[in-house]
Amino acid sequence: MFCTKCGAQLPEGVKFCTSCGAPVKTIAAAQAPVEQTSDTFVPVYAPEAPAAPVEAKKKKKVWPIVLTVALIALIAAAVCAVLFVPAVHDMVFGVEELSFAEGKLELPVGDKLDLTDELDAGKRDASDLKWSSDDENVATVKNGVVTAVGVGECRITVEDKEHDDVSDELRVTVYEKVLRFEEDEITLKVGETAELKLVTEHINSETTMDVSNSDTNVASLDGWTVTALSAGQTIITVKGDGKEASVTVTVEAEAPSPEPVDVAAAVAQIRSWYYTPGSGDVRREVAAGAGGWNYGREYLFHDGQLVFAFVHDGNDQNRLYFQDGKLIFVIAPDRTELSGDAVAPYQGMADQAKTDSLNYAP
Repeated sequence: MFCTKCGAQLPEGVKFCTSCGAPVKTIAAAQAPVEQTSDTFVPVYAPEAPAAPVEAKKKKKVWPIVLTVALIALIAAAVCAVLFVPAVHDMVFGVEELSFAEGKLELPVGDKLDLTDELDAGKRDASDLKWSSDDENVATVKNGVVTAVGVGECRITVEDKEHDDVSDELRVTVYEKVLRFEEDEITLKVGETAELKLVTEHINSETTMDVSNSDTNVASLDGWTVTALSAGQTIITVKGDGKEASVTVTVEAEAPSPEPVDVAAAVAQIRSWYYTPGSGDVRREVAAGAGGWNYGREYLFHDGQLVFAFVHDGNDQNRLYFQDGKLIFVIAPDRTELSGDAVAPYQGMADQAKTDSLNYAP
């Protein structure tokens, strides 16, 4: 028999080839033996039986695990990007608006107000916001706190630092509180009364006014009516809504009644100065027209003060007598002598004479 693998002749009964060691397979008996000669060798091969299958080790499939881990990592990265990267977060969820509760605000000069209490800023904190005023002479703003500086109007703007197009604005009107009396001071005589007039603007109507009188012996106050009691000075002060106003009240003593004028004696004295002038007496004659001084004006001064004036009203001659600058006696054109209340119609003429006489006073 022969080895089916290498063709070597084998002894009968062996199970393995003595040449190559391969298992010996028996050739079917029906196959006729091949005749050999000394010159030629032709091996006869039997068909090789299929080798017994070797059971392979089963390999574990790891790609599903890797794919799952990668998917989980990708999802986690996406969530982190959405939650913690502002740009991605804004693309996904959008940007929250900034909105003031009201579009306008009024403040008195000097007041402050925290505008963050008036602002809906969403989840933003103070560091996310930028504040500005378009007129810092009216109001300033810092970290959301607005300070009223001067009377006028301005706009306060708040912006998202990361998004300039996300903003809102507030119109601020600044006004001045006014509390004052119409007059800073008044003068009264003992027994007289006066009504004080208080001017208020932008003062809280519910404010209780605190009124004081520095000297109640000089004047009393009933409501806003002040009554002069005795010579002196007092200050009426009112306070309310953070403002203060005052008026000074001066009370003068009653002037003593003037002693009656002895007109006859005064006129006699003036005539003596006129006809017999002394060192302190000066006459001034002012010609007017061809008629001579009688048609002009004439003034008599005693110690520099006008005491007599001769004037014309058309063709009418008027003689005016003065004592201490006051008209006391008149000789009318018809030679009527007037005194007391009867000189009243000549008062305008007397005032003009006193004015004109200044040009000729010594």
